[in-house]
Amino acid sequence: MVDCDEDGVTDADEIANGTDPNDACSYNVADVTVAVTSTVDCDGDGVIDADEIADGTIQTMLVVIT
Repeated sequence: MVDCDEDGVTDADEIANGTDPNDACSYNVADVTVAVTSTVDCDGDGVIDADEIADGTIQTMLVVIT
């Protein structure tokens, strides 16, 4: 399984769901199926997304611009 942006969502799932497989801030939390290894903080609150997902406190809003 390939996850180029390390957000925990496989590239295939991101393509299927319309998110960007090269942008670690473009994903649906419900689609996370592999380990999140990215160290991004998409909502800017000082806590990396991987920790928020693990803690169940993720508040990232998905915005897909077409």
